Amino acid sequence: MYRGPRMKTAPFAPFNKAFLPESMLRKFGFVKSNDMPYERSHAVRTTHQEFYKVVQESMFGAPNHKILRVDPLREKIIISDTEKGRGVSFAFSDIKQVVTDDNDTCRVSVIPHDSSYRTMTFGMESPEVALAFTQRLETLVQARKIGDS
Repeated sequence: MYRGPRMKTAPFAPFNKAFLPESMLRKFGFVKSNDMPYERSHAVRTTHQEFYKVVQESMFGAPNHKILRVDPLREKIIISDTEKGRGVSFAFSDIKQVVTDDNDTCRVSVIPHDSSYRTMTFGMESPEVALAFTQRLETLVQARKIGDS
């Protein structure tokens, strides 16, 4: 059975890219360039992200091994099961402070401004990685605060 011509330019939509609003195009990874009106760029979506292996303790016994993703472009941190998966996210603007546990320097807590949100606590691979992560996140949060003022 013939289903019509295949759309090679826009795999997610059976119509012209110009038909979609710019915000949606950006969401799907298309960026404007001088030569082409919209060009799909995977580099813009992924290369700026930083990944950390973390362990979240569970109330039900076995700890959960997760991937923590720092996304400076979208200004948030995400904890998910895989590198690309959806998960619990925290915007930089919602973060009050990032602290390491005094008793266990591998444990990091991200404390939100709003007390209705839960504090995100997780264990990292080593104290050095935890320290580097807290310093990096503090820098990003401070830069966000300076950008707002």
